[in-house]
Amino acid sequence: MTVALLVFVGTLGTGHAGVLATAPAQAAPGPENKMWCSIVNIDRAPRFVITDILDYAGNVLDSSSSEVLLPNHGRAVGDITGNGVWCRFTVEGSTKKFRAAAVYDDGSAYTVSIPAQ
Repeated sequence: MTVALLVFVGTLGTGHAGVLATAPAQAAPGPENKMWCSIVNIDRAPRFVITDILDYAGNVLDSSSSEVLLPNHGRAVGDITGNGVWCRFTVEGSTKKFRAAAVYDDGSAYTVSIPAQ
C-alpha cells in the first residue's frame, strides 16, 4: 500500500490527492455475505484512484493498485477476507468529482449501501 501510494502521489505532479471513507460496518457472518467498495468518476477527465478495504484496527486487508478511472466509469473491489469493515478511496484531485460507497449483499441481493464522505 505504501509503495502504491507513493507511486500514485508521484503521478499527481502539482495536483493533490483527496480521501473518501465510509462509516464502519462489517458484513453479516457467512460466506454468502459480502462487502464491496464501489466508486465512480463523475469528472470530465480521467482520474487516478486507489481503493482500500480495512478492518476495525485500520489494517489494510485488500488494496487496488493505482488505476485510472475514465469519466463516468466506475469499479468495485470486493472483500474476500470477510473481515473488511470500511472502505477508503484515495483519489486524484477533488473528492467532489467522485461518488463512492460500501455496498453489502447477502448473495442474492444488495441489502445496504453506506456512502463515502
